[in-house]
Amino acid sequence: MKTNNNISFGEKGVFQLKPALLKYTHIWDVEKVLSYLQTLAPVTSLDLKQLLLKLATLLAILTGQQCQTIHKLDLNLMQTLPDRYVFAIGEKLKHTRPRQNQALIELAAYQDKHLCVVQAIKQYISVTDPLRNNSESKLLISF
Repeated sequence: MKTNNNISFGEKGVFQLKPALLKYTHIWDVEKVLSYLQTLAPVTSLDLKQLLLKLATLLAILTGQQCQTIHKLDLNLMQTLPDRYVFAIGEKLKHTRPRQNQALIELAAYQDKHLCVVQAIKQYISVTDPLRNNSESKLLISF
């Protein structure tokens, strides 16, 4: 095929039939979500459902991880430090590649206690401990 500007006419034809479009056409304002999460405070006053939803939202925003990765967070693979939690992922994920280890997920304390993921994790572990019966080690469990 003849080329024009290093693009074959076949590629141009495919582009005309199915042009590459933006993957995301709408971007949501994270400030609105954070403002709402600030109203859910203190974490000690939240019921289990509110606490779980607040924690899951903070984890999603702060880690940028896929739902599968957040679901795999495990208390047995969690390191507790004075101002942070560090999680290792012990299972294979959909995006895992050979010879490429999943990076540790480090969650540090935040000065605004209403948005602090460390405070939310501490409270969530405390509230869910009686529900676990030493048999469930996943961080997030159903309410």
